[in-house]
Amino acid sequence: MKTIVFYISSHGFGHLTRVLSIIERLHEVGGFHFQIVSGAAQTKFARRYLGGRRINIGYHTLNTDVGVLVGQDGSIPDKQKTEQALHPFVASWSSVTASEIRRLEPLNPSVILTDISPVGCLVAGTLGVACIALSNFTWMDVYEDLGMDAPILSAFDRAYQYIDTFYEYALRLPGSHRYGKAVKGARFVSRPIDKDRVEAIRKTYGDFVVITVGQLVSIGKITMKADKDTILATRGVTIASDKVTYLPLDTLDMHNHIAASRFVIAKSGWSTVAEALVAGVPLVLIQRPSDFEARFMIDTLEKLGLAVSVAESNLKCLDIEALNKRIQETIDFEALDRIKNNLHALCEQLMQSFEK
Repeated sequence: MKTIVFYISSHGFGHLTRVLSIIERLHEVGGFHFQIVSGAAQTKFARRYLGGRRINIGYHTLNTDVGVLVGQDGSIPDKQKTEQALHPFVASWSSVTASEIRRLEPLNPSVILTDISPVGCLVAGTLGVACIALSNFTWMDVYEDLGMDAPILSAFDRAYQYIDTFYEYALRLPGSHRYGKAVKGARFVSRPIDKDRVEAIRKTYGDFVVITVGQLVSIGKITMKADKDTILATRGVTIASDKVTYLPLDTLDMHNHIAASRFVIAKSGWSTVAEALVAGVPLVLIQRPSDFEARFMIDTLEKLGLAVSVAESNLKCLDIEALNKRIQETIDFEALDRIKNNLHALCEQLMQSFEK
């Protein structure tokens, strides 16, 4: 039985949820032993999400990424704070890699996949096994845009050089294609939608709008005028409305809630965007000019007619019906309907690469 090791970013949960969809599908079509390596919060979520599925899987807790840290306002990237965290993180790579080699050698992994932690690349390179990257960006793209210290950029660049094949998701940042001896398109990947669960959610809440900013960003207080719709909100959002319902922090199937909604107001995290687009649900994305990924994604999606955006300052007073009217006038619903979940095709490609 082949052992497949996933090094998943411990920055947020979007990287994790898209990998979980891949693990579920690979489990259905092949006999593998999986290993998930990620942060404590991420491995805890993965255990709960995959619990009861009888997947042959192990979990290992490790700080696999720093990502981008935000300032006191809760939304703007803090370059200095991020650099202060990155320097010791990079300095730990040698000892962390050695420890991971000792841990993994008895398992004899066949391949290592990373989304998009440099630690996974280093471990694969040291072990001499194939390294497959799955992402819409690398941290090099983000850190270069922020103007990070040269030693940090050099360290990440060296780590990513170990990537053998890079599966690029749709909306990839412009610089990502520099890595990987082979580069392949992976389009949009999402956890499969459970239609029965979607109907059950609709019966529970009626017509509703989802607003989510993930678990790493806070955007302050929002005032919403909602005459008809319920508003389902996630952590990091404080809404002044008598129609708001806050979802539990441990909600496992946010993708089904998104699929059941009229539209989604969200920060432009790739996994949330993919889950909405695959479900055919209109997107209202929150502008974050200091965030390179957000700028690129919003600009691209608006040009394609697949999303509209709002300035964060305009969240102080949002009219749901006026926003819905704007969506109906702006979104290209035919183009939205053409977007499909590429999960099965991607996993077929991965299976072929495992056999090499």
